[in-house]
Amino acid sequence: MPVTLTYFPVPGRGFPIRVCLGAAGVEYEDKHINYQQLVDGRGPEGASDEYPLGSVPVLKLESGVTYCQSGALLRYAGKKCGMYPKDDDDLCLAIDEVRCHMACHVQLEGLQPVARDMPVALSSDRVFPGC
Repeated sequence: MPVTLTYFPVPGRGFPIRVCLGAAGVEYEDKHINYQQLVDGRGPEGASDEYPLGSVPVLKLESGVTYCQSGALLRYAGKKCGMYPKDDDDLCLAIDEVRCHMACHVQLEGLQPVARDMPVALSSDRVFPGC
């Protein structure tokens, strides 16, 4: 497959990227690795062509270039499937703000559902605790 998403075999930060790629109809390989494979793949420098910043998720595109950072990957996948605006910077900012808020809850609370917080987040004039 031309596109490969590499992440751990858990929902985590890879899940929303998987959802958007699937919704966009992008054919991709969902490559699961374990922590030791990440450590080995990073090499002695702590980063490699396969893991540019030494972390996952990473997305290798058809061009062969590998990109990382879950927020950037999610924006890319969101644009592909029409779930992220291509030309409305204000709306992009609002979406990123909600995504950051939700990511903070996932980090702080583990992989607990955060859907219960969405009505509050969307009605609070976008004022969130710092991430």
